[in-house]
Amino acid sequence: MTIAQRHTAFFRMADKDMAATATLVLNQLAEKLQQSCHLAVRQENGFRVVFQSAPSTSFYVNMPVGLVYQAPATVDGVAQAGQQPNPSLPDVIDFYAPVFQAGEQVALLIAPYIKRRGAPPLEQCRDAMMAAAKHLSASAITHALVA
Repeated sequence: MTIAQRHTAFFRMADKDMAATATLVLNQLAEKLQQSCHLAVRQENGFRVVFQSAPSTSFYVNMPVGLVYQAPATVDGVAQAGQQPNPSLPDVIDFYAPVFQAGEQVALLIAPYIKRRGAPPLEQCRDAMMAAAKHLSASAITHALVA
């Protein structure tokens, strides 16, 4: 099974459960951060956005489903949690955190950060991203064990 097949299987295996979990986590995170949030599954050439959530604020960055997001710097093929300038909008910072299943990275949680009044500070966004990625990782492992 290739990487793309494994990761496609990951989302097929628990389509309804994983979609419900991902949607819930992304919706909560988008509101907490007041930023859009995206879940992108790992592919050979980066990460493909498969889920997204927009906050109830007026302005946010949209990464459409299907968009291929270029992987940030990796260590042994794993994208570490961090941030990088958005490739299309230089004043926007993309926060990202890896999502794992059975010790292997299967996805990347991404939130493009727009600095504005009332938005949480960068540090709070990083912490919330890490917590959400850990929650999704725990959910993926649970689903894998049950499936």
